[in-house]
Parts: sequence; C-alpha cells; structure tokens
Amino acid sequence: MTSCSAAKRKSKPSATSTIVSQFQVTLEHVLGFTSISSSVVSQNHSTIAYAAGCTVILYDKSTQKQDFVISTARKTIKSLSITPDGRYLATGECGHDPKVRIWDLAGDRKSCIELGDHTFSIEHVCFSPKINYLVSIGSSHDGYIYAWDWKNKKKLTSNRCLCSIRRIAFAAEESYFVTVGNRHVKFWYFNSKSSV
Repeated sequence: MTSCSAAKRKSKPSATSTIVSQFQVTLEHVLGFTSISSSVVSQNHSTIAYAAGCTVILYDKSTQKQDFVISTARKTIKSLSITPDGRYLATGECGHDPKVRIWDLAGDRKSCIELGDHTFSIEHVCFSPKINYLVSIGSSHDGYIYAWDWKNKKKLTSNRCLCSIRRIAFAAEESYFVTVGNRHVKFWYFNSKSSV
C-alpha cells in the first residue's frame, strides 16, 4: 500500500467507528496495579484499596469482588488512604498542581471534596484514626506537609520537609503523627495554635 492510498483510506469515514461510538464502555475488572511504594495501597478490616492509573480498585476480601472509584481529573493517583470504617477514601495525585480528593464511598462516588496547595506530586495521604484530620505530604520537589480539617475544607497548618519520606502514621489520640524516611524518624506534634 502506498502513502497516497493510505491517506485516501483515512479520509473516508468508517461505518464501524460510527457504530462503536454509540456504545458505552464499562469497567468490569482490573488486573494488576501501578505501585512502586506502599503509599498506593491501603486497607481496613474488609477492603483493600489500590491504584491503577487514575482509578482506585476496592477489593472486598470476603466476597472477592472489585468495585471502582474513577477520578475524572485523569491524573495518576500517587497515594491513597482509606478510613478504618471504610466510608471515606483519600487520593493524592501526581504531576503539576495535584489535588487531594476525598471520596464518600457510601455516596455516588462521582463527587468528592477537593483540597489544593501542593505544587507537585503528593507522595502520601493519611487519615487520623478518629477521621478528624488528614495529612498530605508532597514530593521532594514540593517539600511541604499539610494537616487538614478535611470535612470543612480547611488547611490547619503546614511545614517544610525536604527529606524523603517513606511512611506516615498517626498516634491513636491524634495529637501527633510520625514520618519515617531515609535516615530519619520525625514526630510532628499539633500545638494549641494548630501548627505542626
């Protein structure tokens, strides 16, 4: 086939493409996931949540069925956290001007609370045990840790952190959280002025 005939062939509308555009594609099952760290996997007593591109797969351990949360922002999900009761899911995106999104898994899963302020990839998100707070940690290029009153869409405090963080965990009483990374363990305390 010559390039001339290929150009003519492309210019003709295809009957098949017209028929296909009338149908809607539905996601039924995901095999595999896009994870290079444990920050894109979270679980509670019954559900394992993990990321695959801009989709979060919710795998029910008892029924062995999958459910999905698909981000309409179409940005790759870099981190996630599911609440202990399984009601809320927080996701952190990668790329420029990423958002933290909190999804109500008992709701329609199409709308979410959106939190901004990071300029580059969000490496970690973590709910506090009583679900009062959410911490988001930016990449080394971003360099910020934010603590949120996420229900009221309010940033409580921020702090610079230029070291690489591998894991985050909250204390049971929610008065502080701990970050662990290359050659460091840091304790971040909330004080009376809501700063870390």
